[in-house]
Amino acid sequence: MQRKLIALAVAGAFAVPGAALAQVTISGAFRFSVDAVKWNDGTAATTAGSGVSKWGMTGHSANIKFQSRESLGGGLTAWGVLESGLASGRTNAGNFAFNGRNSGVGLDSTSWGTVMFGLWDSPYKQLDGVWSIGTPAAYSYSATAPIFGAGDSTGSMPNPNCSTNESAAGYTITSPASVCPYSAASATAFQRRLSNVVQWWSPVWSGAQVLFAVQTNGTKANSTAPVGGTIVKADPGLWSTGLRWTGRNWGFIAGYEQHKNFNLNAAGTNRDSKDKGFKLGGNYNFGPATVSLAYEALKWEFGTPAVPTDLKNRNWSVGLAVPMGNGAIKSQWARSKASGSAAAGTNGDASMFNLSYEYNMSKRTLVYVAYAKLRQESASARQFGTNVEAQNPASGANLAGSDPRYISFGINHNF
Repeated sequence: MQRKLIALAVAGAFAVPGAALAQVTISGAFRFSVDAVKWNDGTAATTAGSGVSKWGMTGHSANIKFQSRESLGGGLTAWGVLESGLASGRTNAGNFAFNGRNSGVGLDSTSWGTVMFGLWDSPYKQLDGVWSIGTPAAYSYSATAPIFGAGDSTGSMPNPNCSTNESAAGYTITSPASVCPYSAASATAFQRRLSNVVQWWSPVWSGAQVLFAVQTNGTKANSTAPVGGTIVKADPGLWSTGLRWTGRNWGFIAGYEQHKNFNLNAAGTNRDSKDKGFKLGGNYNFGPATVSLAYEALKWEFGTPAVPTDLKNRNWSVGLAVPMGNGAIKSQWARSKASGSAAAGTNGDASMFNLSYEYNMSKRTLVYVAYAKLRQESASARQFGTNVEAQNPASGANLAGSDPRYISFGINHNF
């Protein structure tokens, strides 16, 4: 990726003779597609005639990134990253805030690895690129987001003591602001970008690297006095770990993540829940093509201590990438089998298929065309991903039982 170096004076707004200068690398990517999407009617009696066809524009992790690195000697390097999403239209979404994407500060050591603080993808999420090789332009929304991880989310851990609502004027915090001053992420998603996270990434040992993260519990609340609403004792927690191992023509991953008390409610009647995610995956390049396999087991604990209930998803995926000159044909298939109690949008079986062709016009510019189809049972309301057009633009959701499909044309340009 071509990069530009800009010298920024750290001594102040005015030039000072002899002042130290920090070298900041600016990079990023423009990644947009035009999509034609169609949904069938939902399966509920009240959703007859709800099928719709429309077309829209989607940004796929389009971003601008500012990065600074400083050698401290002795094999130690300090770094900072500020990454912002780029949208195709006006938006108030937190993902497009100035540091709404992976942003943080860290120390790299040649002997003990990396420690970083900030807003960053969980280790569980970082592993996906090894096995999702069949998605167009490496975008997980195509075949993985509706199936693996039960969706994609960014923000702090959920807490029943407060809520964060978005309006045309921006963000408003209620009940009370002192408990949850950050945007709350989904309670059920395992593909997460974690607010207020501490991560350790080991050095790479013979191609293998261990990742570990814990999200701080700044939203913990022990008060039972009502402040703008019912306040319950809440101490949600999250930790995540993963192993990434790559060789000359193969890759392997294993990941585990646990969520504690993500399903509390304001009445405080829920059980001491622990939701768990586990996945294995890998790829192998045998010359003419690369193939991949992945398996994931997700479990959520709902209900009360007296009446505990669980929901389980078992997910599988097969991927294929076949190089063709300056381009490649890619395909990914994923399947989810659900069992247990209900949870909105994830308690039905579903399968996802996509097929795409991408062409590298240069080292920095790529174009592609893609087709995808999601089939789901009446209890499932999955969707392609957080950025693709939704059946209901007001709620950003698809109706249960609808089988969306799309064809899209996209352009990527890196700088």
